[in-house]
Amino acid sequence: MKLVDLKCPSCGGKLIKQNDTFVCEYCGTPYTMDYDPEDVEHERLKAMQNARPNPVNDKKQKASFRLLIAIVVIIIAFCIIVAGVHLGVFIVFQKEISHMGSTISNDDSEYDDKNETKEPDYNVVAQDLTESMGDFIASGKIAEMNITECANWDHESAVDYYSKTDAVYKDAYLVTGIPNVKPRQSNRLVVIYEVTWHNDDLGDKTCYDAVYFEGLQKNPNGGVISDYNADTIFRSEAAWGWGMAYSFEDYNQCYRENVTSLGGTVAKIE
Repeated sequence: MKLVDLKCPSCGGKLIKQNDTFVCEYCGTPYTMDYDPEDVEHERLKAMQNARPNPVNDKKQKASFRLLIAIVVIIIAFCIIVAGVHLGVFIVFQKEISHMGSTISNDDSEYDDKNETKEPDYNVVAQDLTESMGDFIASGKIAEMNITECANWDHESAVDYYSKTDAVYKDAYLVTGIPNVKPRQSNRLVVIYEVTWHNDDLGDKTCYDAVYFEGLQKNPNGGVISDYNADTIFRSEAAWGWGMAYSFEDYNQCYRENVTSLGGTVAKIE
């Protein structure tokens, strides 16, 4: 294929291409080109022409892309605003609930006064026990009378067996601030009884014994909270009675081993 200068056959003017038609730039006469289908160069030029970008289509595509980006940005901004509004409402709601709770706890003092505190209050004083002492004494006597027999070896003859016939209330002491123990063991009510042991041959033997109540809690309504379940106290070898050593012949010995040996502050219950 060779390049030729296209001129108008009528006036010799230069032909210019407009779409698929050639027009003379002077006389305006239109012409069409009859291409040879086998002209490879023509086909190549035609393909290159078709491959050229269309400025109009490019502008439309760019405009559509910018519109899509704008829509996405607006949606994201809307979601952020909605989430922020919900978060703000939630925070305000939580603050209102907290304020209401604190108001109730501050204003409802009458309710608080009539209910126990969450944490047990073991700071019991002697006056707290006054009204309940009858129950403590009765419960302690039951525990005392549960031990009905004992044996005593006099080191000369044989073992002498005794039976308990009575336990009479003698004294009571509140021990508080007992060191090196768990909180519920930090106080103890010790009740001392005068007990009578009887042997048919040897007669009666008077001794002193004690039971205790621990874990006493102060009741906000007055008095104490207790299960009134008495425990018997382990006795040393100084106690009278063989084997388990059931009671003390000397009152002071009973007091020392069952009250002052605890190491706390002692108050006698009057």
